[in-house]
Amino acid sequence: MNADGSNRKQLTHFPSDGGAGEPAWSPDGKQIVFANYTGATTLGSYLYVMNADGSNMQPLKKLQNKSPKYLIGSDPAWSPDGTKIAYEVCLDCEAFGGNYEIMTVEIAGEEYDSTQVRQLTHNMASDESPTWSPDGKKIVFSSDRDYYTADTLRWRKDLYMVNADGTDLQRLTRTGNATLPKWCPDGSRIAYEWDIKGNKAFLYSIGSHQISMLKTGFEFAGNPLWNKQGNQLLVGGRETNQSKPELRLMNIKNDTTKILKTVTLSKNSIPVGGFDWYMDE
Repeated sequence: MNADGSNRKQLTHFPSDGGAGEPAWSPDGKQIVFANYTGATTLGSYLYVMNADGSNMQPLKKLQNKSPKYLIGSDPAWSPDGTKIAYEVCLDCEAFGGNYEIMTVEIAGEEYDSTQVRQLTHNMASDESPTWSPDGKKIVFSSDRDYYTADTLRWRKDLYMVNADGTDLQRLTRTGNATLPKWCPDGSRIAYEWDIKGNKAFLYSIGSHQISMLKTGFEFAGNPLWNKQGNQLLVGGRETNQSKPELRLMNIKNDTTKILKTVTLSKNSIPVGGFDWYMDE
């Protein structure tokens, strides 16, 4: 749909036992990569790609003479140069585990090629929600790796940063409540969701390591997305548990916010994290 909520169009039409989620625009706005749950097993969803108008839908990678037939993964994120996609994949979900790792795969070619796939993280915990730095050299992700062995803290997560080749892993936050990160286009900040008595949206400063909360007006806010200039954020949420979900466009200046536009959605139209934003200017 348009940013003002007009011209809504359904792009996928899967059967009731399937569905699509976690969409991500390509940098040029011509394609969308997403998780396809249709026919998925305990291994996870399939990564699919389609044109921005919903046409030419196909698996991101086909695996010849193998089972599963398509590349497994979720929460995909396109690299700034459009040549790779970072995603998360569960390595032991078939055995009812929760070992999610961050991977990257090159876009070139429809057939799966193991030389095009790189595993960036190696930890028995859950590493999720990758986001690329503007120069494509680093990836930030959310993980419970410092909590998953502690029974009372197992649901907590922090932000971590790693080079795009998997080297130089660094921990960024130590709050235990950081998920769904998105890197600002100028590279200075990371917006993310923080689940603390109702989800909130926060900013993390790369240089100063300072954390500040965004005043969204939502009781439950999440999935903050930057515009190309890095001076606006689109945030999804609800004012209360009973409210209809909304998308709010906010101007960001010196960590202060001003709500520019609000789009109210139907009662059950989207989960907070189920949307992406593309700006052509």
